[in-house]
Amino acid sequence: MMFQEMLRIDEIRSWAGQLASETRGSSWIREWYVLPASISTLLSRLEIADGAVIGLVGLQGVGKSSALQAIYAHLSQTSRKETKLNPDDEEQLGVVHFKWRREDELFEALLNGTHEYSEEFQRNYGKQLFRDINSGKRVCRGNFETRTIVLAEKTLEKMMGKGSVRRVRRAVWFGMLRSTKTILIDTKDYSKSDRRPMDRDLSDIQQLWCDLNSCYEGWRPNFVVAIQEEMFRGHFFFDKMEKIQLKPLEPEIMIEAYFRRFRLLDPFTEKSLYTLARMSSGIFRRFLRYISLTLDFWQVLRNSMPIDPALVRRAVPVERLAEDMELQLSWIFPRNSRYQTHWMELWRLLEERGPQLQSKLAKELGLEAYDMTRFVSSLEIRSQLINRKRLGRDMLISLADRSKPLQVDLKEASD
Repeated sequence: MMFQEMLRIDEIRSWAGQLASETRGSSWIREWYVLPASISTLLSRLEIADGAVIGLVGLQGVGKSSALQAIYAHLSQTSRKETKLNPDDEEQLGVVHFKWRREDELFEALLNGTHEYSEEFQRNYGKQLFRDINSGKRVCRGNFETRTIVLAEKTLEKMMGKGSVRRVRRAVWFGMLRSTKTILIDTKDYSKSDRRPMDRDLSDIQQLWCDLNSCYEGWRPNFVVAIQEEMFRGHFFFDKMEKIQLKPLEPEIMIEAYFRRFRLLDPFTEKSLYTLARMSSGIFRRFLRYISLTLDFWQVLRNSMPIDPALVRRAVPVERLAEDMELQLSWIFPRNSRYQTHWMELWRLLEERGPQLQSKLAKELGLEAYDMTRFVSSLEIRSQLINRKRLGRDMLISLADRSKPLQVDLKEASD
C-alpha cells in the first residue's frame, strides 16, 4: 500500500472514530453534515413559533445531538445577521444549546468551566455578586476569576444568609435564558429499566419552560428538547410538545456525508458503502463504527483490492448487528425476544438474496403464517426496516432502502 494511500486510510479511520458529535469540533456541520428533511421542517417551524416546545424524537444514536448542533449553527448565523445587540447586554443570546443537568450538577458545571455557557455565566454571575455586595453599584465589565467569585460568594453569604448565593445563581442563569429566543436542550440517554430520572428531568424542564413563558418580554423562548424515541411516552409534558421525528437516515444521506468529507469513495466500492449503510439501519454512529471495523479487517487481510460487499459482511457479522440493535429491537418487540433473533436471520436472508416471498421466509424462519404476519407488521410499522408489497395472495418482503445509483455529482462535488 502506497504511503499516500495509507495516509488517506488513516484519515478515514480518524473520521469514523468520532462517534459522538461532541468530539468533532464545529467545522464538521459546515463541511459534511447533511441536513435531514425533518430538521429543515423544524427550522421553518421555529421561524414563526413563539413559546413553543418541540420534542425532537429519535432512536438512540440516530443523530439527535448532531441535529441540535446543526440547528444551533443555523440559528446562530441567522441571529448574528438579524440582531444588533446592545454591547452592554453581553448576556443576551439569540440561541443556546446545552446538555440538560439537574440544578446541583448545573451550577457545578457552570462554575468549574465544563458547561457550554460557563464563560458567559461566570461573567454575569460575578457582576451580580458584586452589585449585591456593593448595594447595586455598577461593576466594571470583564471576566471574573474563580477565586474572586468564591470570595464574593462567601462575603454575600455572610451579609445575606446561606440561601443568598443559590438565589443569585438561579437568577443569573434564569436571566440569561429569559433573553434567549430559542433554547435547545439535549437530554441524557436514559435507562429503560428506570424511568424516574427522565421523569424528574422532564418535570424540571417543563417548570423552566413555564417560568420563562410567564415573564413575557417581547417574545417567549421556544424550547427544542431531544428525547429518545424509546422513552417518548408516559409523561404529561409530552402532551404539550409538538413532536418532530428524526427518522433513521437514508443510505444516500450517509454516503453523501462520506463523499462530502473525502470527495472519493475509495477504498470502498459504491455497493459496499450501501451495504454498510443498510447494516447501520439508519444510525449514523453505527455507520462510522462499521467503517472502522471493515478497514481493520481489510488491512489485516493485506488486500489491495477495493472493499466489496462480501468483505463488509465478513468484517461486520450478524452477531455484531444483533448486539448493536439490542435496544432498538427490544423497543420494536417489547414482549417477544424471540422476534429479535428472527429479525437478524431475516436481515441476512434479504441482504444476501434480495426480496423474498413472505410464505417462503416463514418456512425458513420456522414461523407459522399468522406469527410471520405479526412479526413483519411490527418491523414495517414501528421501524421502517422492511418494505412489503402484495403479490397475488402473498407478500413480497424487501429491506428498506435497497441499493440504487449514488445521487452525487462527482465532478461538481470535487470542484
